[in-house]
Amino acid sequence: MKKMFTKIQGFAMFALTLALGIVDASGMLAAATVIPQGTNGNAPKAGVGLTVGSMTEGQIRGLVADNSNGEIGDYYDDSVDSEIVKFRPDLSPLDTITRQMKAKKAETMRFNWYSVDLLPTETTVDGAIEASTAKNYRIKLADNGQNHNGVDYIGWGDTIRIVDENGEQFFYVESVDTAAKTITVIPPYDSEVSADVPSIKAIADGAKVYICGNAAAEGDMLTSNYGIIPTKENNFCQIFKCQVSESTIQKMSRKDINWGLSDVEEQAIYQWRNKIEMSALFGTKGFFKAGNKHSEIYMTNGIIKYIKKNLELGKAVDGDGNAILTNADLVDLTKEIFVGNSGSQQRVMFAGSGFVAALSKIDSIQKQQEAGNTVVVWGIEWKEIRTNFGTLLLQHHKGLDLYGYTDKAIVLDMQYVDKWTFKPLERVEIDTRKAGTYDGDTYVSTEICGFSLRYPDCHAIVSLKA
Repeated sequence: MKKMFTKIQGFAMFALTLALGIVDASGMLAAATVIPQGTNGNAPKAGVGLTVGSMTEGQIRGLVADNSNGEIGDYYDDSVDSEIVKFRPDLSPLDTITRQMKAKKAETMRFNWYSVDLLPTETTVDGAIEASTAKNYRIKLADNGQNHNGVDYIGWGDTIRIVDENGEQFFYVESVDTAAKTITVIPPYDSEVSADVPSIKAIADGAKVYICGNAAAEGDMLTSNYGIIPTKENNFCQIFKCQVSESTIQKMSRKDINWGLSDVEEQAIYQWRNKIEMSALFGTKGFFKAGNKHSEIYMTNGIIKYIKKNLELGKAVDGDGNAILTNADLVDLTKEIFVGNSGSQQRVMFAGSGFVAALSKIDSIQKQQEAGNTVVVWGIEWKEIRTNFGTLLLQHHKGLDLYGYTDKAIVLDMQYVDKWTFKPLERVEIDTRKAGTYDGDTYVSTEICGFSLRYPDCHAIVSLKA
């Protein structure tokens, strides 16, 4: 790790200080002297190694060290991001992955994107239907024939297959009553053989409904309208900022160990990335004023806010309330994850420790691990879970344990996860000596970014059976 820092330090040490994005290093080590910002913009409290008083934005800009290119600050490019992801990549896997992907440019602090996904191909019956000899039948569907965005996915002219304990039955959808949230169906028959509409068997509540191809009449020019349109989503960028300093006295003092600002910055990388990671996953979008600040504060939405698919792993629990998992449970889960959407055949699964422990007890997964099914992708070693439906890259995400997701997992299709950057990583040196506020070296790093999640059906939050 030291060698890496020595390598990066050659260019104004900016790669090291990249870590400072949101970390307040004052709580790290006594060897570092930090000038913290006061609560709500007020002056910080006095303390050992701290400077009383705060500078205005104008003073700070006036003290920013000049660069040879005339720009303010050092801008971090892709090559630096590639170095940064080498610092404990498994502790902040989402940040590690997105730093290796091409970021989208946000033109303002607010950004929008659109998602389109496949419409559902199956649902269930809401309410039992008795056996009958009627000419047509009205059926209510569990989700009213609409997806999570309120788009109708079944229309007149479609054919459906209903399956329950009584067997399977096919129907033609004659009409859709949006107001009553029902469909009217006719069982198919051969009118040349008999003019009588055949009777139907009873249909159980909760019977599976599978949507098949539509059937048009001779001369038909039109069919039911395919009504899906892109769904607009939005998020805010968040200003991730930090300040780290080392006093002149501290630099000059003899130390029992060789410990300086660069060492603090190394530790800061871990904490900074972890906090960015948590905002990217769990953050809540906000735009508000706080205290006596003159400008609004932006907060970004975490990507789990856009995941609409919630799944459960397991169908039974033991006497202690722990999920009892089988190979069949794993098959059913992967079917729900991979089938019925336009996602890729390989997705990542960030899981809490409880979820990983339960998953590791499944026979088929144990055999895969014994066979050495691991793969290194994005510089991270993953446990590879292969199924007939697709492959999951499993990673125990330590941050999930700290945020109440011990028994949960987040499944992401990374081709549809985007990082939006309004302002790339920038590091500036503040000459606090000129201002007479602090005798030492002070660095401020800033990154303004947010995250988006496209095609929500390609991602899922999975919970253990409770």
